[in-house]
Order: sequence, then C-alpha cells, then structure tokens
Amino acid sequence: MCRWTVIGSYCRGWHNYQARQLSKRVTMKKIYVAANGCAVLRHETNRILTFFLRNGYRESNYIKESNVILFSGCGMTNEDVSFDVQKIEEYQALRQEHSMFIVTGCLPAVYNKIRDISADIIVLRYEDLDKLDDIISASIKIREVCYNHGLDSHLVWPKQMDPKDISEDKLLITEIGKYTNNNDLIELYNYSTPGKYIWPDAEIFQIRIAYGCSYKCSYCASRLSVGKMRSVPLQTILNQFQDGIARGFKKFMLIGTELGNYGVDCQCTIVDLITNLYRINCDVKVGIRYIHPDCLVKYFDGLKPFFSNGFVYYFCSAIQTCSSRLLQKMNRNPDLSNFFKCIQIINDNNFPVFKHTQLIVGFPSETFKEIVDTLVIVAKYDFNYINVNKFSSRPMTPAHQMEEQLSEEEKEKRLVFAKQWLSLKRKDLLYTAIKGLKFRSK
Repeated sequence: MCRWTVIGSYCRGWHNYQARQLSKRVTMKKIYVAANGCAVLRHETNRILTFFLRNGYRESNYIKESNVILFSGCGMTNEDVSFDVQKIEEYQALRQEHSMFIVTGCLPAVYNKIRDISADIIVLRYEDLDKLDDIISASIKIREVCYNHGLDSHLVWPKQMDPKDISEDKLLITEIGKYTNNNDLIELYNYSTPGKYIWPDAEIFQIRIAYGCSYKCSYCASRLSVGKMRSVPLQTILNQFQDGIARGFKKFMLIGTELGNYGVDCQCTIVDLITNLYRINCDVKVGIRYIHPDCLVKYFDGLKPFFSNGFVYYFCSAIQTCSSRLLQKMNRNPDLSNFFKCIQIINDNNFPVFKHTQLIVGFPSETFKEIVDTLVIVAKYDFNYINVNKFSSRPMTPAHQMEEQLSEEEKEKRLVFAKQWLSLKRKDLLYTAIKGLKFRSK
C-alpha cells in the first residue's frame, strides 16, 4: 500500500471518528436545571439531577438545546410563588417544541394553576417523584439515588446581602485577614454572614436523613408539600456517612425539613443517629439543620456531649418569636424558657457549636413591641446567625384566615427594622471576637 493511500485511509478514519463524536453530542439527552428555594429544596433538586445524569443525561446551560427542563419552585411566600410563575412562563417560551418540562418542589402543593401556563407541563409533588422512573424509562430508579456533594445549587433567585453590609464587611474582612492563621475566627465570620454560611462550603458532605414534618404550624405552607415525617433508614445514612469519610470529607450536614423527630417511625432517635455516626468516626464534624426547639429540649441531655466535644458543630433551631401569645397563634409551644436554658448552658460552657435561629415578623395581630421584645431576648443568647422572614399569608393555612392581618407596607417596615437591628448586633459580636483575638495574641 502506498504512502498516500495509508494517509488517506487514516484521514477518512479520523473524520469518521469526529462524525461519530459529533453525532453523540447532537443526540445526547440534555437537561436544564433551575431552583428557587431553601437549601433542602436545592438538595432534593440536585438529587433529581443526579438521577438524570446516572440515566444517561448531560447537564446543559441552555434551555433551547435541552430535552428536559427541570424547575423546582418554592411555595413559602406569595413573593416566591410570583417569581416561580414568572420563571415557568419564561422557560415555557424558550423551550423546544418537543422538550419535556417538569415542575416540582414545594410549589405544586400550594399552587394549582401551573398547567394553565401549558397543558403539557409535568407537575410532580415530592410524593410523585417515583413517576420519573416511567417518564424516562429509567434503568436506575429515583429511589436508588442519593445526593451528597459535588453539584451546584442551580439557584435562580439568590438573596443578596444588603449593599451597606457588604461595604462594612470589607472592614471586618480586612481585620480578620490580619489573623488568617486563626481558622476559628474565619469560620465564625462565615457562620455569621448571610450567603456565606453552610451551603457554599465546598467541603461539606450533605446527608438527607428525613422527609416531612411532625408539626402543624399555622403559617406553614411547606408542610402541605413535604407531608408527614418519614425517616431515612439508619443504615442508609450510615452508609452515606462512611462513603463521605472514604472520600476525605471532614464536615457533614444532616438536612431535612425537621430533624428533631428523626426515627419516630422506626424506633430510633436523633441521639441514636448521632451516637452511631460518632462511633464510626469521632474526628469529623456533623451539623443539624433543622431541629425544632421542643426537640432540642427533649434530646438536649443526649446531644450535650456532642456539643461539648465539637462533634456536632452546628445546629439551626427556629424559634420564630419570643411572644407566648403569638406562639400560641402559630400553633407552637408558647413556653421557650427551657429552650433558652439549653442555649445558656451551651454559652456558659463555651461549647464549640454554631447556633442559628429564625424569626418571623408581621404575623397577624403582632405588635411592634413584640418584635422589640423578641430582639432584646435573642440578643442575650449570642446566636451566631438569625434569619428574619416576613410573614406571608398563604392560602390553605390557618393563619391565612386570621383577623388583624398587617399590610404589606407595615410588614416590610418591620422586616427592615429587625434586619438592621440584627445586623448591628452581628457586627458587635464579630468585632468583639476580633478584639478578643488581639488581646490574646499579645
């Protein structure tokens, strides 16, 4: 065979290879993913994405080239629902004629007009996710898929820090930068700053340990979508924990709508779970998001050793308000005294655990004095971060029917006041920590 024949044969082979690769790229099934919601919703969204990836799909950044568009929507507030509808309409206008459009998350449980946008949108509540197996003829079933780490959040509506906070934080960062060897101080800053704590941390291995919620708060629309408490089997969690350890992770976050009642349906408790994790590896750190204040009190004696030794390094426990009157209207325990006793024990003993909580402002009949009293009380207990949410009257919830609903203008005014007050408190705590470090370093 002459030299040119060999070269020609080689070139034809190379062009055929390129054509095959191009064909693969053209025919490859692609999925576009977006989410608006809390970290737990984004975690579940990424689990669904993992399911598609393991069944031969490739993630795309472009709606028009995607065979599947997946959007997870939040139903927590009227503002969230309005934003979700806007995004669904936008994606509907952009998608290919024969593409599949799936809407899931908490939105379908509280908004029943999604298919008014387009009759061929596939609407899946959380309890309907098994239908995905048949929809794409999956070889790997959705129940077989866990999500732990490694995918982006796909968040399309990130809540930004206030510009004033950003500029003032530069001063804090400059001060902290002088002590870059002090990892504790840097971590304190991260866990006290919106947008920086927990989820953006690339070193955290997430494990969902439960679905649903045991409580019936009068304002909560999410419980309509997440359903009753359902615990993930203990061995499944332990297997994921061991997988994370094998992959070199040092931080783990247990997540779910409410974790304090973990195990009520399988003769186990949150303390039993933490104890088992500790026995496997006591040199890592585990966070709990979220745990109801009543559960923290109930299991505090069992959790205290793990707070003390730093194995449980973080928890979020939402109190919502310190007003007994409002707590009763929220269908929550009106007595927070035992909860604050637990927090005080943590503080008095300098347990190395980050404490987060959440508040609601603008609840029906709330007085401005009740907001101020709540802020004064929580200030005594040095929570590292306090998230404030504006009450949103959601249809199908008891709070929606309550009298003395506040105007949106009044609720917004109270939200701004509370956030500004807490922002100042946060800065005080961080500057105090920096000054303390300066003093100790002399």
